Amino acid sequence: MKIFYHTLLFLLPFIIFKSFVNTNLYSQSKSIDYLSYNYDLQIKSSNVSFDKNRNSFTNNTIIYNSGLKTAYNFNIIICISNSTYPIIDTLNDIIVYKAKIDSLLSKDSIIIKFDFSHNSQKTKKLKTFIDFLLDMKLDNNFNLQYFSNPLLPFSILINEIMYNPLPNNSEYLELFNNTNDSINLINWKILDQYTTSGRRNEIVISNEVFIKPKDYITISADSSIFNLFPELKNCKEKVYVLNKSSLNLNNDEDEIVIYELNGDLQDSIKYSDKWHNPNISNSKGISLEKINTNLISKDRNNWSSSTNILGGTPSKINSVFKDGMEITQNKVEIQPNPFSPNDDGFEDNTLIKISSEFNTALLRIRIFDKNGRIRKNLINNKAITNHYEIFWDGKDDEGKTLNTGIYIVFVELIDDSNGVTKSYKVPIVIAKKI
Repeated sequence: MKIFYHTLLFLLPFIIFKSFVNTNLYSQSKSIDYLSYNYDLQIKSSNVSFDKNRNSFTNNTIIYNSGLKTAYNFNIIICISNSTYPIIDTLNDIIVYKAKIDSLLSKDSIIIKFDFSHNSQKTKKLKTFIDFLLDMKLDNNFNLQYFSNPLLPFSILINEIMYNPLPNNSEYLELFNNTNDSINLINWKILDQYTTSGRRNEIVISNEVFIKPKDYITISADSSIFNLFPELKNCKEKVYVLNKSSLNLNNDEDEIVIYELNGDLQDSIKYSDKWHNPNISNSKGISLEKINTNLISKDRNNWSSSTNILGGTPSKINSVFKDGMEITQNKVEIQPNPFSPNDDGFEDNTLIKISSEFNTALLRIRIFDKNGRIRKNLINNKAITNHYEIFWDGKDDEGKTLNTGIYIVFVELIDDSNGVTKSYKVPIVIAKKI
């Protein structure tokens, strides 16, 4: 009995050590099994970009095999969808890419690159699926991206800025949809001016936020906007709350720049506290409102202090709004119209005559195509008197003769004395000589 007892005492350390080692190896093995799978395909990255030259989209997707074994016979499916669900809707989704991959070695990857077109202006979803029967981890087999055709510049316009609110109230920025389509603002960016260190604050709209045609939406720093404007609680689709302490807008002056989903500039403004009505001694709690919604945001003469008793009009028509847009030919004459800029010596140029009711004014003339794109900045902030004439040779800003078709001559006159703006749109036709 004594011999057995001493033998047990002698062997006990070895038994404990072996048990410890085995336990550790088991735990390590479990950890390895948990982190690494025999079969695990994943979407490493995926992005969509728009090529303006080819008027098409390019998709780049990287598929990576993080599994321990070679993956055989799997499918990659990419489709355009209206939904965010990680399933393929066979009735509504449009498959734009499908491929069967024979094999992919462990720790290896493949790049899938293809082009596709999409004519709708509405923002869509691009879904990417990995269809692999043996895959042991499915949460990385799906990817969702948003994409849209580039909007025309100034489709979405800055319309009101509250940069110096009263205590316990929110900074906000109001946007106006100047199109006839509903626009999804997801992944749009709002930036302010560069700091001395070369940085700028960036706000990304991370949710699907729709702004209806010819309607407004307010981007608010926090929910305190409902304290001053409780009626907005009943129309929350017109307010997007960021849940931030502020929009980081300066009270003296600042810049606001808006970029759409594709990274193209939509609108920008560099405001100043001096833009307020000079009769207002203190602008705190009073927003800057655009006078004419349709006109450019950069023009200081198109802004004034809100006259609303609450200090602003978020998500509704501005208190200082004046519609100066006139579709008329009474003040603008174009001769000849049509004209044919083909260098044959006959009607190669057209004469644009401006008759202004203002004694002195700033004049802007821009040529738009039928899709609303600016093709020629003919005159930019030129001081004129009652009458002005200018020839146009039918060329765009790059010096290229425009194609035959209908264009719009857009004329803006800003009164030097009081900043009143008058605008005119006149159709002009570039014709081909028969």
